[in-house]
Formats: sequence, C-alpha cells, structure tokens
Amino acid sequence: TITDLTNDCGVNRQTFYYHFHDIYDLIDWIYLAEGEEAIGTQRSYDSWQEGLLSAFKIIEKEKHFILNTIHSRSQSHIMHMLEDAAEYLLLNVIRELAKNYKVSNETIHFMASFYRFSFAGVIFDWIEKGMHGNPQKIVDQVAILMQGTFPSALERFEKAKM
Repeated sequence: TITDLTNDCGVNRQTFYYHFHDIYDLIDWIYLAEGEEAIGTQRSYDSWQEGLLSAFKIIEKEKHFILNTIHSRSQSHIMHMLEDAAEYLLLNVIRELAKNYKVSNETIHFMASFYRFSFAGVIFDWIEKGMHGNPQKIVDQVAILMQGTFPSALERFEKAKM
C-alpha cells in the first residue's frame, strides 16, 4: 500500500502524491527507469543486442516484481510499456543507419513502430512462459532474424522515395 511505502521510505503521503498519481503510476515510473537503465547507451546498430540482453537480464533479476505487476496490471498495459521501450531502442538504431539514406523522418518512425511489436512480443512471451529460456540465445536468434534488415529496408524506402 501507499502507507507502507511512505513509512518504509520515511516520507509522508503528500510527498508521494506530489510525484505520483497512484501506486500504478509508481510502477510505470519504475518500469521506465529500469528500461532506460537497461538500454542505456546501447542503442546503436553495433550495440543494440547488448541493450536487448541487458533488458532481459534486468527483467530476470526483478522476476518477482515483474510477475507481480503483470498480475496486478492489465497485460496490455505491460505490453504497451515494453513496446515503448523497444521503440526507444529501435528509433536510435534506425536513425543512425538512416543518415546514409534519403528517407523521411516518417519512414524512420514507421520502421521503429513496425519492429517494436516483434521485440516487445519476444520479451513478453518469455516473461509469460516463466522466463524460461536463455536470454543470450533469444537475443542471438533475434539478431539472426534482423541481420541486414534495417539497411535493406532503408534502401528500398529510399528507392521508393519515402
């Protein structure tokens, strides 16, 4: 409860409500902060795999918290948060590559939006299945699927003048 949290942290309820609307707002903030920490600076074409692996490792480390929040919030809300984190990672990767192509910002956003569902879905599926499976193997499989995908798509969008 919020009372338990504020007592444990040594702050009053007003301080809590100054920063957060409710307990779910706090949970969202924790997810966002952990996601940004996981991805960190690993948002380039050469390092996105490390960012994805870091996300898996943080989720694994916080397994109890993650599973409890999935059961307390709607699964669609958690999936949406994973999608946002994936898009954050992907936008940076695609922007970096897009510097070498004549494509619109709209195209870059479209690509990130398109691929975010795959990245988030892989993570969410792993969580739902009890976090069984080796995160490194999953990242390696995603990397094989993605190899050359972004440059190839950017080239086709450039030819299509998009």
